[in-house]
Amino acid sequence: MRLINTRSFRMESFDPDRHPYAILSHRWGDNEATFQKYQEYQQGKRTEENLGGFSKIKGLCN
Repeated sequence: MRLINTRSFRMESFDPDRHPYAILSHRWGDNEATFQKYQEYQQGKRTEENLGGFSKIKGLCN
């Protein structure tokens, strides 16, 4: 299972039976961070500023 690490904001693989996790849900709007865009962010192809909705992700992790 891939989850966002709340400290590093990196998407990582976790064993759901060995690690606690939370599932958060919301309605997607325009200019949201898609899975593809989030991967580009992790690869350094996007910054927080041009990754739509990143402030929402960051707020949820905090």
